[in-house]
Amino acid sequence: MKLDRQQTEYAPTSPDTVVRFAITHLNQKGQRELTLGAQGRFTFDTADEAQKWTNDFQRHHDEGTLKQAYGSQVIGTFQVRAVACYPGDHDVKGVWFDDDVDSELLAKGVTVQIDPKDSPVGIHNDGLAVRS
Repeated sequence: MKLDRQQTEYAPTSPDTVVRFAITHLNQKGQRELTLGAQGRFTFDTADEAQKWTNDFQRHHDEGTLKQAYGSQVIGTFQVRAVACYPGDHDVKGVWFDDDVDSELLAKGVTVQIDPKDSPVGIHNDGLAVRS
């Protein structure tokens, strides 16, 4: 799992960035954000560890509790995402993530360039999402 476009902006390639995994969800504005705090204790070494935690979290909290805490839109939106972190304490560098469509395309190694009217103008296989 690679960093998405939004996370890549927080983490230019350098020795002071560590890639870890975190739990995310869609907020009430439809934006993907961290579910837990931005402290390193809420990140995981592997995507599998983060997914296990996500599964347990959802199993131990009923739908009503999740809706009360995060809003009714949250049901079915929890996802593990790669996250840019500082070395040492693993605190998260940025709390926002690409939307689900961009993320799915990035995972497949395909990115889409969008013109100002949000219509596709080209597909690129360069590993980075491009928006004008």
